[in-house]
Amino acid sequence: MSERAKLLQPGFSTADAEYPDFALSNGVLRVEFTDWREQRVVVEFAEVAGVRWQEAGPHGPEERDDSVYEIMDSDWLEELLVARARVKKTTDTLSYASMRTGP
Repeated sequence: MSERAKLLQPGFSTADAEYPDFALSNGVLRVEFTDWREQRVVVEFAEVAGVRWQEAGPHGPEERDDSVYEIMDSDWLEELLVARARVKKTTDTLSYASMRTGP
């Protein structure tokens, strides 16, 4: 896969924002931070498989660091989903085996 960054216009700014708080529960990611105007911003994303925070790295748009991007064709997400499918299959097998205890 060839990852690429797609610039988004989310309706809020991350420029000079405080460090964000993340919470992921039941597929809903909640991100909260205080923006440059000292206003609290709360954003929720549905159907989230996982979240990864990265301070800096070799990939992505280095020309701007105050914008919001969607990483398209994410290698990391693909690996996560494959691993999750493998774990679910193992868990299902273990659950099935544990249900068959007794005579």
